[in-house]
Amino acid sequence: MPGYISIYALLPRQAGGKLLSDPLTRLAFLLLLVFSVPVGTHHQYMDPGISPVIKGIVTGLTLSVAVPSLITAFTIAISLEYAGRKRGGRGWLGWWTALPWDDPVVAAQVLALVTFIFGGAGGIVNASWQLDAVVHNTIWIPGHFHLTVGTMTALVFMGISYWLLPHLTGRKLYSRKLALASTWLYFIGMLVFSVGMHWGGLDGVPRRAWISSLPADQFASLYGADKIPLALAGIGGMILALASIAFYIVFWGTLFGKRDQRAGESVVPFAEVLVGPEGSTIARISDKFLFWTVFTLVITLAVYIPVLWVMFQHPVHAIGMKGIW
Repeated sequence: MPGYISIYALLPRQAGGKLLSDPLTRLAFLLLLVFSVPVGTHHQYMDPGISPVIKGIVTGLTLSVAVPSLITAFTIAISLEYAGRKRGGRGWLGWWTALPWDDPVVAAQVLALVTFIFGGAGGIVNASWQLDAVVHNTIWIPGHFHLTVGTMTALVFMGISYWLLPHLTGRKLYSRKLALASTWLYFIGMLVFSVGMHWGGLDGVPRRAWISSLPADQFASLYGADKIPLALAGIGGMILALASIAFYIVFWGTLFGKRDQRAGESVVPFAEVLVGPEGSTIARISDKFLFWTVFTLVITLAVYIPVLWVMFQHPVHAIGMKGIW
């Protein structure tokens, strides 16, 4: 959620433009709140003992998350196009190349949004009850959440830190070029890594399994055809390690660097909006904070209580864990 706030409230101005619509932004956050919170059971499609009715409801709620995600894609894309055209971009894609790609704050967040397109597409597969049977418990799953949490969240946080750390400390960013390098390395490394993981997952390579410890002949017979995707995952991981090293050099270099003598009063770059909340029904409804909190809580309890009730009525403990609680 902090990443979403940055992308909506800060990124449009950081890119040199304005946010498209205040009401659309409110609608996206409301739908995310209602649809996202109750859907945790989608991780248990393949688990026995959970009612198919509950699984069906959760499938519908999970697929509904695509709606606010598409609203976000539309709203932020238009906001970035506005910024690019203000900077002189022309034609269908000229606005894209006109964005301030030399600014690591902007580059990190925009590249995170690009990877989120692929993460969202994979999420539709995971959310589909039938398709999930193909990819469940394979390395497709960590490949997916490395694009969502591992990139959409982590890379946005990296971009935030590149302006927030100087803002809080009054120090100059340690190395703008190294910050850009860490951003692009992270983006490229994660794409390579996730391609390998998704590819291997479709071939049935399991997650949470130490397959590299298998005898060579057994490994070759089971996963010999997956040398390329597994190699891609390894190469992507090494690129990500380099990106992380570069990020921490910039982070600690900024934190313990010299104060920026030219720094004046620092302002949080909140974005202005092209379409404000004045007279908007969505804006008026979204201000009912207590109602939406209670409504989301009721939906969440309605989904989780039947699942937890069955689990507590028929507990199945792993060997060695019975005495933990």
